[in-house]
Amino acid sequence: MSDHFTDPLVIALESAALALPEVTETGACLRRAFKVKTKGFVYLGQKPDEISVMVKLGPSIPAAEALAAQRTEIVVGKGRWVTIKLAPGASLAGADLDSWLRESYREQAPAKLADLVQ
Repeated sequence: MSDHFTDPLVIALESAALALPEVTETGACLRRAFKVKTKGFVYLGQKPDEISVMVKLGPSIPAAEALAAQRTEIVVGKGRWVTIKLAPGASLAGADLDSWLRESYREQAPAKLADLVQ
């Protein structure tokens, strides 16, 4: 479904999300939600001047909070949801977004599915 996404980071995260067990994708065009069963675990968006990623963290929340204290492109919100906003083509040094995506999946998935993902 990456026909609407053009940024390599967003395309890679989309592919990683869809490779996880029992994931469905909803949304349209520039914003997508990826769900395990009925719970969203990653939200991806792309505008001409900005890409956005939102994940729910557990054990990595202290690392995300430390990065957020140093970088304006990371916001840790209520319920351990972390939003990252970057310019297209940018990367986020100090954060492993693929790892955060898998952690978010484990946080939202039923235990049987969460146990399948390292």
